[in-house]
Amino acid sequence: MQSQPDALAIQFQEQSYSWGFVARIAAELQQLLETLSIASSERVGFVAHTRPTHVATLWGLLIANRCPSMIYGFQPTEKLAADIRSLRYPLVIADQSDWNEITIQAAKDAGSAGISLSTNGLSLVAGLETAGAQACREVVNDAAVETLSSGTTGTPKRILLSSQNLEASSIAAAQSIKQMSSGSAERVPLIVMFPLANISGVYSTVPACLSSHPIVLMEKFSVEEWLSIVKRYRPVTADVPPTALTMLINAGVTKEDLKSIKVIRSGAAPLDREVQRKFLEDFGIPINLSYGASEFCGVLTTWSMDELARYSESKLGSCGRPLQGVSLRIIDSDKDSELESNQIGLLEAKVDRMGPDWIRTSDLARIDEDGFMWFIGRADSTIFRGGFKISPEIVADALRQHPKIDDVAVIGEADARLGETPVAFVQAIDFHESLEDAELKEFARTVLAAYQVPTRFVLVDELPRTPSMKLDLRALKLMLSSTSI
Repeated sequence: MQSQPDALAIQFQEQSYSWGFVARIAAELQQLLETLSIASSERVGFVAHTRPTHVATLWGLLIANRCPSMIYGFQPTEKLAADIRSLRYPLVIADQSDWNEITIQAAKDAGSAGISLSTNGLSLVAGLETAGAQACREVVNDAAVETLSSGTTGTPKRILLSSQNLEASSIAAAQSIKQMSSGSAERVPLIVMFPLANISGVYSTVPACLSSHPIVLMEKFSVEEWLSIVKRYRPVTADVPPTALTMLINAGVTKEDLKSIKVIRSGAAPLDREVQRKFLEDFGIPINLSYGASEFCGVLTTWSMDELARYSESKLGSCGRPLQGVSLRIIDSDKDSELESNQIGLLEAKVDRMGPDWIRTSDLARIDEDGFMWFIGRADSTIFRGGFKISPEIVADALRQHPKIDDVAVIGEADARLGETPVAFVQAIDFHESLEDAELKEFARTVLAAYQVPTRFVLVDELPRTPSMKLDLRALKLMLSSTSI
């Protein structure tokens, strides 16, 4: 920040922000923290958006050794106020657009002081110049940041990440950035489109700060904006979530549009195999599909460039091999024993940065004889139909082969006789084109086992998604209840 204050740090909506700007935000933040007597290692509520001042504030909090505890900003005012009131942090930092009569009153009730963020800098919120006696002043030693899970299956969970874990994962990510960007022009900005409040946003921005690598922020993905950024900077690598990759294909992106990109990194959700195959065969771009989780502070598996060159076609859909310091195994949940290669079961991980213990996930996966892992889906979304177990993602992946279908989500519906049956929510390529239930069932019978065929299909304009572009299973369950027959 001090050696190259005029160099580009962040680009956002055609505006450039230098490392000098970042340094100024960090200094303003430090002064306000001292004025408000916020102690080292105290939690600070942070209503985080993917915007320049917010990213600089995150970096500033880490520099100042205060623990930002994320609060989602993309929720109704009343819910945001309820979070502020219940958490009772001594300080809440939020965008000026998030401060209003309702949220200010909630902060007063909680005993929280308030800092307002704008493009011009930081300032105290009128009426919230001090922390009240009712605030929770707990000190959390060695805590770097408290992120939020994506909330795909329920209320987002708070996940506390230690300084050691964040440092280890960020250094690994910085090394990956260096490897994937080898041969590119120096300091080509990284495109960051993930919500700052969860691990993907933290994991995208902190390594950039560590390596003084400039970033371009997208608060919400759009094909037009993303292509504009790619054509302007011509990056060699790009981070694109699976849903956005499908959007690019549907928008008719061309090989010329993506001519600078040698590899795309993706993860956080299953990727349509046909989309992955199209990028590889039509554009010559392998997709480095990785696997990670908030609980592990980032990525556990990935691909090297040599592996992508050798195995991209033969191991399509794999999330790669474990990183150094990571061990994986597959467990039969019924017998609590380790399974052999290529068998599907619960994924367990032993991660050096987390400690010596095996940690069981709620994810289904398989590992082949070469150590490559395939993510199958979440075990807690498994549908139990009579005596059969059904993976929603396996069913959805098969149905996506239908030429009129753009995307599919599958969830279980209660059934008095069988326990549960699968219901498919279908997003058509052209919503106005006829897609009859009988036609879809007939197709399903050709690509699925009889017990996997959905009992009904629900056409939707667009599948509901969280801000991190994962399927919103809570919203789907609400839609299911409203369409029940």
